[in-house]
Amino acid sequence: MRNRIPATLAALLLATTCGACSTLVSERPQPAPPRVPDDCKALGKPVPLPAPREGADLGVIAAQNRAIAVTANRRIVGRDRCEAKTRAALKGGSGNVR
Repeated sequence: MRNRIPATLAALLLATTCGACSTLVSERPQPAPPRVPDDCKALGKPVPLPAPREGADLGVIAAQNRAIAVTANRRIVGRDRCEAKTRAALKGGSGNVR
């Protein structure tokens, strides 16, 4: 009988310890996911193209298309800068981008 007491006590202590470990792991608070704003998406809106009209001056059409291309390129560059700023803020560990 005396030989069983230390073995039983060791088994009970081991079971208690293992049970407490699994409880502590599941209750550990998870880090909050980073807040990513949708500001960059707004910069990527498509630029509407003018509808071709019969008899329109080709120089006017070319100027309109050039202006549209400039606008589209500005939006692309702006979106890329916004995304780079967002990535840098998230890499810095701030978690909040605004």
